[in-house]
Amino acid sequence: MAVNSDPETPASGQSRQGTSRFRSAVGRLAALGTMICGAATVGACGARIAWPLELLSHFRVQYAVALLLLSGVLTLARRRRVAAIAFAMFGLNGWFVAPYLPIPGAAPRMAASPDQPVLKLVSINVFSGNPTPERVVEFLREEDPDVIVVLELTHDWKQRLEVLTPTHPHQAVQSSAGNFGIGLYSRYPLEGVRFLPLTGSDAVTAMIVFEDATVRVLGAHPVPPQGRYTALRNRQLTQLAEYASRGDGMAVLAGDLNITPFSPYFDDLLADSGLQDPRRGRGVLTTWPSQSWLLRIPIDHCLVSEEIAATLRTGPDVGSDHLPLIAELRLRGSREE
Repeated sequence: MAVNSDPETPASGQSRQGTSRFRSAVGRLAALGTMICGAATVGACGARIAWPLELLSHFRVQYAVALLLLSGVLTLARRRRVAAIAFAMFGLNGWFVAPYLPIPGAAPRMAASPDQPVLKLVSINVFSGNPTPERVVEFLREEDPDVIVVLELTHDWKQRLEVLTPTHPHQAVQSSAGNFGIGLYSRYPLEGVRFLPLTGSDAVTAMIVFEDATVRVLGAHPVPPQGRYTALRNRQLTQLAEYASRGDGMAVLAGDLNITPFSPYFDDLLADSGLQDPRRGRGVLTTWPSQSWLLRIPIDHCLVSEEIAATLRTGPDVGSDHLPLIAELRLRGSREE
């Protein structure tokens, strides 16, 4: 009579059943997550069809990270077909994100010699309701940029930033009671200052002479892309591209543009303006909302013409819902004597 030397005990059977149930539950949750992220990924491809779909396009980084993790969980849960779908959706998002991933050892595209002086520019949405304005002033004093583009410049903010006058005496300021006041503060003289009438708000532009170069700086804050304002934002971006492309020489477009590099309308802006995005190959550099690293997306920009070598980085939390964007610009000498 044969005797089972390793009989299955009720406890071991229950343990396997418990493990199986747990794996099944995890697999179902991961499959649900894949369905949600996958639907958002596919929906984002229709960004030109409707504004809610364009909003989906701004979170490509989040989708990519989530889907990569989900594909691993699904593989462990033995849901291999769904894992393959998750990985395919990860790849689709990766297609959009990959150009912005930092490349080890990458150097800025140099249009000038390495010893060319650097023009430092800060673009900062100070937030009209910022409860700690002193942190903004402290940051600007410590960073000590040559040029500052200020968004959401209310009348109160205009008064608070008068402390910059000793270091940045050249100013073009248009404050507002709402969220679309704008200001340009410079250590160097401003020439040809203009406030450009966009549909719904104004932009500011001026020529700045720095060393032996002249650069045209354009600061802007289009409206957020929600509902009927999406079409308005797109018209504003078209107008900004037209302004940026006018004339010869070097140009910089800086500000809270309320769009990420993953929207097709951002591609239109680059193509129509002739400007380039220094983020490419050096990091996504998310800026809003500053309080949530998980949901943060890159909507603050400093776009430059091809004659400018630029490096970007984000600044600290200054109490605004945006992180400051800091650009170091090397300009090719272009001023005609």
